[in-house]
Amino acid sequence: MSFLDSIKNQSKKYQHPFDHWEYNNALSDGAIDEIIKADVPDVSKHNLNYDGTRASDGGAAEFR
Repeated sequence: MSFLDSIKNQSKKYQHPFDHWEYNNALSDGAIDEIIKADVPDVSKHNLNYDGTRASDGGAAEFR
């Protein structure tokens, strides 16, 4: 099943405690394996001053 089909046909909307959706079978086994095996760098090794935002690089060009 494709991601779009899952969202259209196999999702449930909940309104408590806030609006949110539950997706069923949204990702294929291959997609899940790819996410699990992704090479995610350890940013703690780069002595970054992380402030909790998505911009963990402090604007430094070497991380772009």
